Amino acid sequence: MKREFKRDYLTDSIVDKFNLDFEYENSASVYMEWAEMAVDAHINMLKMQEKLKLIKAECKNDLDKKRAEVDSIIRTFPERYGFDKKPTEAGIASTILLDEGFESVRKECIEKETEATNEYIKAVEQEKILEEAKRAMSIKKSSIEGLERLFLKDYYPRSSKEGLDKRQDGKREEISQKINEEVENDLKTNRIRRRKVNK
Repeated sequence: MKREFKRDYLTDSIVDKFNLDFEYENSASVYMEWAEMAVDAHINMLKMQEKLKLIKAECKNDLDKKRAEVDSIIRTFPERYGFDKKPTEAGIASTILLDEGFESVRKECIEKETEATNEYIKAVEQEKILEEAKRAMSIKKSSIEGLERLFLKDYYPRSSKEGLDKRQDGKREEISQKINEEVENDLKTNRIRRRKVNK
């Protein structure tokens, strides 16, 4: 079942420890977006719940009407339904269930109720996911504060973004130096070979 939200809760719940200032500035607005989506999902879930109740009530009403209609016809024209004499209540009840018109209404009701039930289940699922996403955004705030404390205690002296960039630059320089040395060695080797060939 595909879920579509305005944002990606897995991405929004991750804290970028190298951009704590950005995380601080945006955490409240991100939380509010998820809170609004959670409220919308809750309202939608309540609507689907009411829709399901309404459809069940309509179906019960439709079935009761059809049952009464078929019951009246059986009592008026019992011979049409194979009764030789006045039908018993049990006979009428079982004949109603076998009536094509009644069966058609019953099947239609089952389809409507199944569709409404599936919509309600989907709405409940969306509401639960968005409630948890909203909760994750509030947990994220605690994570940001925890990372800030670790940062202030120099827990990330080698893992700061600047330090990481320097290490990457150092590796680049080291690789570049090795390549230059190899090229120089190749050039020297080629010069020596040329001299030998020329002699």
